[in-house]
Amino acid sequence: MAWRPEVLHLHSESDTICGAKSRSWPEECMADSFARTLPVCEECKAVYKERFGRDFRQAPSPTESEEQAGGLFLVDFRQPNIKEHRRTSERDD
Repeated sequence: MAWRPEVLHLHSESDTICGAKSRSWPEECMADSFARTLPVCEECKAVYKERFGRDFRQAPSPTESEEQAGGLFLVDFRQPNIKEHRRTSERDD
């Protein structure tokens, strides 16, 4: 019987934050539809809370009602440095 992942681990730069051994997932488990069914590791959540002082919160999946343009959410085009972008373009004029 082949190994199958049972939880999703949170990762730091090179390893899981709970210290669990990183393993390569079998090809049949790589589908997003499979990964979304797995819970996040409770130990990883505890370490996250200890490190960052807040609970780990998974981003909700996008809903059908959100505006989309060609498969991309319009929010993907939001620029966090829009003020700096405007200042730069004003200097260029």
